[in-house]
Amino acid sequence: MKDFFNRLKSCRKTLGLSQAQMASKSHFEQKDISRFENGKVKFIPIPYILFLYQQGINLNWLYTGDSSPWLKDQADPGREGAENHQSAIPIEIQKKLDDQKEKLLTLQVENKMLKKQIKELKGERKTLMEAFKAIGR
Repeated sequence: MKDFFNRLKSCRKTLGLSQAQMASKSHFEQKDISRFENGKVKFIPIPYILFLYQQGINLNWLYTGDSSPWLKDQADPGREGAENHQSAIPIEIQKKLDDQKEKLLTLQVENKMLKKQIKELKGERKTLMEAFKAIGR
């Protein structure tokens, strides 16, 4: 498994990006990129894997180490314009990505609602504590 994380780091370096730049381009945080590359995360998010694919990374190589790190239609890895590579995403992967996006949006809405409820409960707790203090006097 360590080889996978080394290849993941190698992808970023070959693209000529720092972790901060990779984070900016992939819409993840720098700390997430670091955690991915250091094996601190069990599952690499599908959107990040798709981002690598769109940059021309051969996913078979990423996961197995077999073949070339670059998709066949890619030029030299030290190439200009690698960041503009947009391979067609296979339909199955696009469907999974769409499902993941939908789940993420649902979780974000639920998270906001839960935060609001927690805030309300804290307010009620404070009111109850003040009432108990007044009764106890």
